[in-house]
Amino acid sequence: MSELPSLILARLFRHFLEALCGLLPLAPVLYLYFFQDPELRLVNHSLHEVAIFVALLEGLLISYISWSCYVRSGEVLVKWMTLGFIGFTVVYSLHGLFTPLADHNLWLFLLYGPASRLLLSFCLLMALLKSGGEVVPLEDRENPRYWMVWFAICLGINIFVALLAYSDFVNQPWVRLGQELGSIALCLTTLTLIVWRRFRSPLMLNYSVALVWFSISAIAFMLAQPWNHLWWLAHGIFAGGFSILGYGSLRSYLTTQSFDRVFDENELYEDMAETNGRLTQIMERLSHTNQQLALQVQASEIARQQFASLFSASPDGIIVVEEGGRIVSVNPRAADMFAYSEEKLVGLSVEHLIPPALREAHIQKRKLYEYSPVTRPMGSVDAPIQCLRSDGTIFPACIRLSSLVFEGRQCAVTFIRDLTQELAAEAKHREEDRQEIERGHFLERVVDLAPGMVFQFRRHADGSYEIPFASHKSLQILELSDEELMREGSRLLFSRVYPADLPPLITVIEQAAVNANAWRISWRVALPERGVLPYSIQMESPQLQADGALLWTGFIRCMQERKTDTK
Repeated sequence: MSELPSLILARLFRHFLEALCGLLPLAPVLYLYFFQDPELRLVNHSLHEVAIFVALLEGLLISYISWSCYVRSGEVLVKWMTLGFIGFTVVYSLHGLFTPLADHNLWLFLLYGPASRLLLSFCLLMALLKSGGEVVPLEDRENPRYWMVWFAICLGINIFVALLAYSDFVNQPWVRLGQELGSIALCLTTLTLIVWRRFRSPLMLNYSVALVWFSISAIAFMLAQPWNHLWWLAHGIFAGGFSILGYGSLRSYLTTQSFDRVFDENELYEDMAETNGRLTQIMERLSHTNQQLALQVQASEIARQQFASLFSASPDGIIVVEEGGRIVSVNPRAADMFAYSEEKLVGLSVEHLIPPALREAHIQKRKLYEYSPVTRPMGSVDAPIQCLRSDGTIFPACIRLSSLVFEGRQCAVTFIRDLTQELAAEAKHREEDRQEIERGHFLERVVDLAPGMVFQFRRHADGSYEIPFASHKSLQILELSDEELMREGSRLLFSRVYPADLPPLITVIEQAAVNANAWRISWRVALPERGVLPYSIQMESPQLQADGALLWTGFIRCMQERKTDTK
């Protein structure tokens, strides 16, 4: 869901205010640098010592709070921040301690300030680089040796700065400016990492503002001269940045006692609103899922009821057998088929439903099926399975095996169909087919004994002719085979008609088609071998077909053969 324009505007304005807060000290720095005489000075050692003493107290307090937070959380980020606070406090303390020596050795007084700020900037950068690392073990957090080593390093830095203050090249510009520029570079690098890694915690906001103030303070120190107003302002800016960072540490300790998990109210409200939005979406999806589950449960219940109805009403017998051959469920049809009650069948071994002579073989087959339960048939009409009823009678059956999980158990499902009636019907059909074949042979013999050629003649509704049947005597009568006549149709028949007799023949056929009458005609045929002979056609029993065609059955006979038969 896209954000509202008002929310985007509010966030942009918040970022603007945060940037303005970070750059706020830059305005008085520029003002003093451009509009005030740098020679105006406020030389007051007591004021400086008091200010440094207050800063050291703040440093000690923040160092202790950070150390306590580190002991509790073990976060590497907190460890480096604690090291930075301790190091700054130890090194910066000599900047206040050597205030009375400012008139005798100015560099001994000045150099501890940039050295302490450089050390703090380095530790803040290391804290950010180590953020998110593994938690330090508890025994290492309170190990005094580690902290004593760090105190020794800080004292070593103090000694090095003192030696540098008494060296011959202390007057070189790079000595002090190098430290200030190094501090600026470290602060800007740390700030870049915060932006690049997108740290969002309130501590990182304090972290960022403090880094900007430290950088502005370093710039002010480079532009200022000791004891002038800009120099004093630089002290105040750095103290403000240190206080902002210390406030973030204090707030972290008072809330979660962890720098990685600290939140302020605004971000907490934002996170709560975002979490509530996600929870609302989750609840909506959960409600939708519950509705889908309810529909699935309802559909499952309907399917279960339908299965129960089909199981009971199935025309085939259904027997559910668990591993080992024990019957666990039967439908009413199976009970009737085997002449048992359903209660007596349940718990019975499935081998009791098989003739004794076949039981051993069936046990072996059942075990093989339990090892590899695949859907397959057993028996057919041609090779039925023999089944045994409770009264000892045997009936043929066709069986189909399948597998399912029934009440948490892997079971075999047996679908049984009694083939008694089907086999009887099959035997009846075979007898009828045999009788039909015998009648067909008888009719063929009758047709062959009939005088002349028996055939059928069909006139289609579109006026075309066809000969669907012709007896074997077609070869003798027309010198054409019956296959040729049925394949070529009336074309071959009419090719045998004497040309002068063809029009009267077609006229008789068409008149009989109009009235659906029987018809007869005498005509001459021209045979390739026997020449021109007188023939007669007699067609009876006109039958109107579904497509509008007329079908006659009759015969063709040579009139000379008829005269011979008469004599």
